[in-house]
Amino acid sequence: MPQNKKNILHILKDNNNKDININNFTSYNKTINNIPQTKRKKQLPTLTIEDWLIDNFNTEAKRKKWSKTTLMNEILKERYGRENIQNEDD
Repeated sequence: MPQNKKNILHILKDNNNKDININNFTSYNKTINNIPQTKRKKQLPTLTIEDWLIDNFNTEAKRKKWSKTTLMNEILKERYGRENIQNEDD
Protein backbone atom coordinates (compact mmCIF):
# COMPACT_ATOMS: atom_id res chain seq x y z
CA MET A 1 0.00 0.00 0.00
CA PRO A 2 1.40 3.42 -0.85
CA GLN A 3 2.58 5.60 2.00
CA ASN A 4 0.45 8.50 0.86
CA LYS A 5 -1.83 9.52 -1.96
CA LYS A 6 0.75 11.76 -3.65
CA ASN A 7 2.99 8.77 -4.42
CA ILE A 8 0.51 7.15 -6.78
CA LEU A 9 -1.74 9.93 -8.09
CA HIS A 10 0.64 10.63 -10.96
CA ILE A 11 0.34 6.97 -11.98
CA LEU A 12 -3.43 6.70 -11.77
CA LYS A 13 -4.94 8.58 -14.73
CA ASP A 14 -8.24 8.12 -16.49
CA ASN A 15 -8.74 8.22 -20.28
CA ASN A 16 -8.80 12.03 -20.26
CA ASN A 17 -5.46 12.15 -18.43
CA LYS A 18 -7.08 13.37 -15.20
CA ASP A 19 -6.17 12.09 -11.77
CA ILE A 20 -8.33 9.30 -10.41
CA ASN A 21 -9.55 9.68 -6.83
CA ILE A 22 -8.12 6.66 -5.01
CA ASN A 23 -10.65 7.08 -2.19
CA ASN A 24 -13.20 5.42 -4.48
CA PHE A 25 -11.19 2.20 -4.73
CA THR A 26 -12.28 -0.60 -2.42
CA SER A 27 -8.66 -1.57 -1.86
CA TYR A 28 -7.86 1.84 -0.37
CA ASN A 29 -8.45 1.79 3.36
CA LYS A 30 -9.84 5.19 4.34
CA THR A 31 -9.33 4.57 8.04
CA ILE A 32 -5.64 3.69 7.92
CA ASN A 33 -4.62 7.34 8.19
CA ASN A 34 -6.84 7.81 11.24
CA ILE A 35 -5.03 5.14 13.25
CA PRO A 36 -2.01 6.42 15.19
CA GLN A 37 1.25 4.88 14.01
CA THR A 38 1.88 3.26 17.40
CA LYS A 39 -1.42 1.34 17.27
CA ARG A 40 -0.72 -0.34 13.93
CA LYS A 41 0.68 -3.85 13.99
CA LYS A 42 4.31 -4.12 13.04
CA GLN A 43 5.26 -6.36 10.16
CA LEU A 44 8.30 -8.44 9.40
CA PRO A 45 10.08 -7.63 6.16
CA THR A 46 9.89 -10.02 3.25
CA LEU A 47 12.23 -12.91 3.97
CA THR A 48 14.18 -15.31 1.78
CA ILE A 49 13.79 -18.79 3.22
CA GLU A 50 15.02 -22.19 2.08
CA ASP A 51 12.47 -24.29 0.17
CA TRP A 52 12.44 -27.21 2.59
CA LEU A 53 11.62 -24.88 5.50
CA ILE A 54 8.71 -23.38 3.60
CA ASP A 55 7.40 -26.85 2.73
CA ASN A 56 7.60 -27.97 6.37
CA PHE A 57 5.94 -24.75 7.55
CA ASN A 58 3.07 -25.12 5.07
CA THR A 59 2.64 -28.79 6.00
CA GLU A 60 2.44 -27.96 9.70
CA ALA A 61 -0.11 -25.18 9.05
CA LYS A 62 -2.30 -27.59 7.05
CA ARG A 63 -1.94 -30.33 9.69
CA LYS A 64 -3.05 -27.98 12.47
CA LYS A 65 -5.68 -26.37 10.20
CA TRP A 66 -4.26 -22.93 10.97
CA SER A 67 -3.54 -20.02 8.69
CA LYS A 68 0.13 -19.32 8.06
CA THR A 69 -0.15 -16.08 10.04
CA THR A 70 -1.55 -17.90 13.07
CA LEU A 71 1.19 -20.52 12.93
CA MET A 72 3.92 -17.88 12.65
CA ASN A 73 2.42 -15.93 15.56
CA GLU A 74 2.40 -19.08 17.70
CA ILE A 75 6.01 -19.90 16.81
CA LEU A 76 7.14 -16.36 17.62
CA LYS A 77 5.16 -16.30 20.89
CA GLU A 78 6.76 -19.60 21.89
CA ARG A 79 10.23 -18.31 21.15
CA TYR A 80 9.97 -14.65 22.14
CA GLY A 81 6.85 -14.57 24.32
CA ARG A 82 6.68 -12.48 27.48
CA GLU A 83 6.85 -15.53 29.72
CA ASN A 84 10.15 -16.58 28.17
CA ILE A 85 11.62 -13.09 28.49
CA GLN A 86 10.56 -12.74 32.14
CA ASN A 87 12.04 -16.12 33.09
CA GLU A 88 15.43 -15.58 31.43
CA ASP A 89 17.15 -14.95 34.78
CA ASP A 90 15.90 -18.20 36.35
